[in-house]
Amino acid sequence: MEFWKTLLPDANEKHNLRSFSPMHWPYLPQEGDCTNDNHTCIFCRTKGHHPMFCPNAVWAIIFRKPKTFIPTDVRRHVSKLRGYAITVDELTSYVNTKFLMRMTKHYSNLEEPTALRGPQFSKHAFEKAEATWKIHHKITNPKHNSTTATTEEKEAKAADSEPNETNVSNQTKPN
Repeated sequence: MEFWKTLLPDANEKHNLRSFSPMHWPYLPQEGDCTNDNHTCIFCRTKGHHPMFCPNAVWAIIFRKPKTFIPTDVRRHVSKLRGYAITVDELTSYVNTKFLMRMTKHYSNLEEPTALRGPQFSKHAFEKAEATWKIHHKITNPKHNSTTATTEEKEAKAADSEPNETNVSNQTKPN
């Protein structure tokens, strides 16, 4: 058994396991249900613990290195959908405070551990998560929904619809 598992809060303690990721984050791949045995953690892609109790998230906070401890595919997914990267402050507000304090106490004087990594999420899991995020985003922000074209998009479409000069000159030449 890995040492970090001994620092988990009491299993009999009630925890809010309804949210799989911070509320304002884009939807992340979720495989399995919220029970600890079947759920795949989004921060390390291993089965058996909820992301609120993920050592990767805590190590990213302690050592201030989300790029080292959060999987690249998950970071890319979040950044692509919302436009900016995962921050240490977000992780701090998300991770279970009791677990964070215990881990900080133990790991603050030690070397940086190796990040946990399970098998990668499937491409389908990311596509499903992205589709869910877009639907949610349209509902919560109707003014900023993807069906309303931005001015840049309108200008690009207008430029594409204008006839090309070379095509026009070739067409008007008499034979």
